[in-house]
Amino acid sequence: MPPEIAALGPVRMPLAFADFGVQDLMAALSLGILVALLIGLALRPFLASRQADLLRVRAELATLATLPADERLFRQGQVLARFGRRLSDDDRAALYGAAGSVDLDAVDRRILTLAARRR
Repeated sequence: MPPEIAALGPVRMPLAFADFGVQDLMAALSLGILVALLIGLALRPFLASRQADLLRVRAELATLATLPADERLFRQGQVLARFGRRLSDDDRAALYGAAGSVDLDAVDRRILTLAARRR
């Protein structure tokens, strides 16, 4: 060690500075939670289950099957919108009463295909 450094006295800090108090504990806990949250958000796309998403969509479509046809088609359009898609022109015309009937099961199959291909 150089003589200049050896000639320096010991570092003096206030006693309260060296204590690990409640505020230090809260700061460390907050930083730990923040780091865990950031890691969780970064890993979320890799840890999400495609099967769970598909099962959730199937359960939702099973619930929609109990609704009247016009309400079911409307809700199917909302589910499609979550996937970034829209009802076909014929389906939208049927939704607004300008066309005949729609094969609601075909719309369900289209939604399930989109859910299976997602990710």
